Amino acid sequence: MFRYTLLGLLRALGPQHGYALIREYAKRSGLEPSSGNFYRELQRLSAEKLVRPLGRRSDGDPRRLPYEITPEGEAELEHWLAHYPNFSSVYDDDMTIRVLLMPELSREVVDRIIERWHDELWVNGKLIERDYENSLLARKNTATEGFDPLPLLSSRRRKHIAADMEFVEELKAAYREWVEKRGARPSPEAKVREQEAPLRKPSLSPKTRRSKK
Repeated sequence: MFRYTLLGLLRALGPQHGYALIREYAKRSGLEPSSGNFYRELQRLSAEKLVRPLGRRSDGDPRRLPYEITPEGEAELEHWLAHYPNFSSVYDDDMTIRVLLMPELSREVVDRIIERWHDELWVNGKLIERDYENSLLARKNTATEGFDPLPLLSSRRRKHIAADMEFVEELKAAYREWVEKRGARPSPEAKVREQEAPLRKPSLSPKTRRSKK
């Protein structure tokens, strides 16, 4: 899918080098991408004749080498855009695999996993909420007639986080019921965490804060 992002940006912007594409993607999506992924994908697209480099940099720095989309790249992009996204693959993610393995884990391990998921989702939800508010403010303060998809994308991320939070609560309840039917008792540590959970909320630590450039 990432390849089509690059093809689409090159078609929209004309010839660009990798760094300019990275900045444009960050501006439009509100995400900070990996620069390595961009340059590797540009190399693959070039090898497949979907993009082509324009000349060579005298300093030999590949990051400054501009690329343009080829007619073959245009056709590839058009074909991809004309088809519906593969929605079914969205749910076959890392969380799905971990949930499938939970029956083989101890109660204590599962309790820690679910607690951590809840905390991380809560923090991510706060960050996404901030991004959503910032995107609305930026759109209000920027006099432009162009279509800005960022507020809509931020809203979609908010809904995904909310859905995952609801799923984690359902998972916690279903797993507890399953354990109780098997006659297993929670560990003392799990009881303490359960009692303290309503009284605390995870903080936005420096490790979880995303830098804003």
